[in-house]
Amino acid sequence: MQKLVDTLYRGSRRIVPSDITHLLVREISAPVSFEESSHFHFTEMIVDQLEEIVPNQSLQLGQTLIDDMQESGFRFYAALVEDQIAGYLLVGKGQIAARHNCAGAPFAGAGLKLPGAAAYVFKCFVVPSKRGQKILSRLLDYVAVQQYTQEAVTHLVTTTDWTNHAALGSFRKAGFERVGMVAEFVLAGRHFYKLPAAVGLGTKDKTTNVNGTDADIENSNTDNSVVVFRGD
Repeated sequence: MQKLVDTLYRGSRRIVPSDITHLLVREISAPVSFEESSHFHFTEMIVDQLEEIVPNQSLQLGQTLIDDMQESGFRFYAALVEDQIAGYLLVGKGQIAARHNCAGAPFAGAGLKLPGAAAYVFKCFVVPSKRGQKILSRLLDYVAVQQYTQEAVTHLVTTTDWTNHAALGSFRKAGFERVGMVAEFVLAGRHFYKLPAAVGLGTKDKTTNVNGTDADIENSNTDNSVVVFRGD
């Protein structure tokens, strides 16, 4: 039944191009634990390291990504097998440009405004020969640990095409829950959107009290506890 629905959807896109994605959220709760596999190594990579591997077209990287990292402060996390990239993803905070949340032409994407304690996960990629080894799920766990401990992030946010069942399965296994849907349609060259209302995360600001221990204090500023979408 699911294959039939997917087929009908893909067929309808020829008449009315549409980009429909699930909005997924993962809450990160302390204590955060992560066990690194002896087979995989996880790390954050900086711009200088990425510039050396951009020529490897199989990884689907490019200079545009490098420029975005420098301009927007994105962080690049990779899973390595025998010192070779087996998968990666990017993490952004604050204002996320629409182009980082779209399926490409003819779509413009939907921009996001994130609260301070949330981070957006995007451009997830696993090398075809390494798929089926739970690399994305493991990498998401690693990112959750790094973001929580380094930047006091309490929620990870992402969007995934509603027909990408493999990715959706990986996100579910990594603790993400579907909280809404984002849709973009193109008619006569014009873009139309169906965006979720501001999504409340129940965000807490992680602070440090006078004793030097972590204390979670509810943020009373609504703007700092919601994800806001905008059609661009």
